[in-house]
Order: sequence, then structure tokens, then C-alpha cells
Amino acid sequence: MNSMPTLSLLNYLPSLLDGLLRILSDSNSEIRRNCELLLSDFLMEISRQPESTDVPAMVNTLIVNCRLATAAVATTLQRGGCPTAPESLGANAYPSQSLLSASPERLQQVTALRWLNAFVDTESLNLLPLVADILSATLPCLIDDRSDCSALEIAIRINEKLMKAVLCAQEAKPHSTASKSPTPYVPFTNHDSLTVYFYAQSYAGRCL
Repeated sequence: MNSMPTLSLLNYLPSLLDGLLRILSDSNSEIRRNCELLLSDFLMEISRQPESTDVPAMVNTLIVNCRLATAAVATTLQRGGCPTAPESLGANAYPSQSLLSASPERLQQVTALRWLNAFVDTESLNLLPLVADILSATLPCLIDDRSDCSALEIAIRINEKLMKAVLCAQEAKPHSTASKSPTPYVPFTNHDSLTVYFYAQSYAGRCL
């Protein structure tokens, strides 16, 4: 339906995204495959029309699903299972066969991270008020199965981009009321999250 020129579902995607991400945890591999392909098509369409949908609303949905999936992955690991995923998945790549064959919880986690990474790429300044919430979803991914770095790699990219956006916003703080900055200044006051970020980056470096 979304491929029809007169019909676009992007306006409705914020309402549909949570359900689509949860379908990724379905036990039927064919359903998961079709859903992931559909999500990839949506993400490509958003990259061409970033103004056509409510990105902050979708980011909140992605944060919730990433947390749930990461918790499920952790539970699987604690039970001695192996939530398999591709060895090195490009952050914005079209789903490979290895990703589609991943465990449901890993597929949901990596897909949510891939979407977050894409939005941070294009909407980093607009997402500054959500930095602490995004970090709450990505930081747990940095302490992951050392034999599978798929989620860890994307999480590190997201955290690095957020840090750059935060620093740019701090540097763009106007020195006087008369000055006009091309970049809006958004104060970042959650220093605890930044402290956790630096610790997590250091820890992730030891795991790689």
C-alpha cells in the first residue's frame, strides 16, 4: 500500500511503529522477515522525506522497544542461550539474510537501534531534549554478548553522534542577546547521563 503513489502511510507511521516493532518478536520467521523488509522500506522513505512524519514521537517508541528487546536479550544470555545476529551490520543497511535469521529479540533490538541511528544522523539537534532517554536505551547495549557486537557497534555510533551534537549545542550558546546563531542552543543539564556515557564508552572499548 505504501508503494502506491497516491497513498502514503508515513503520516500514520508514529501510530503503527510500535506494533510493527513488536511483530519482529513473532515466532514465525516469515512474518518477521516481511515486517523487517517493510520497516526498511519505511526508513528509506523517511530519509527522502524527513519532514513527512513525527520523528520525536517515533524516537520515543524506538526507545521503549529497544529497552524491552535488550532486556529480553540479557535474559536469554543469562539462561545460556545465544541471541544470534550478523557479525557486522551497517547502521543503516538494508536487512541482510543474517539479520533476518537472528533471534526475535535480537532482531527487534538491532532494528530499533538502526532506526535511532538514522534519526540521530538527520535530527540530532531536534532530538537533544531526548538525549538522556536515548542514552537509557543505548547504554545497556554496550554491555552485551562479546561474541556478538552487532548491537554494540550501532549503540557506540549513536552515543558518539549524540555527544558531538551536545558539544555543538554547548558551543553554540549565544554570548549576548543580540547575537544570532544559525544553530539553536539547547541546554543539556543531565550531567549524570554524560558521566555514565563516558564510563560506558570506556567499558565498551575494553570489550571490543
